[in-house]
Amino acid sequence: MVLGYQWLDVIFKLDLHFPNLPNLMDGKNKVTQSNAILCYTAGKHMCGETEKI
Repeated sequence: MVLGYQWLDVIFKLDLHFPNLPNLMDGKNKVTQSNAILCYTAGKHMCGETEKI
């Protein structure tokens, strides 16, 4: 568990382009922003008929 005062040390060590936005790290893939995370997750689990948004 990371305490509030430790958060900045941890978040900047993760090498994220936009550390203040929601991020998903899935293996070697790094996805930033809520909608992109939803699309990535849906595509990975084959939700929907096509990959188009």
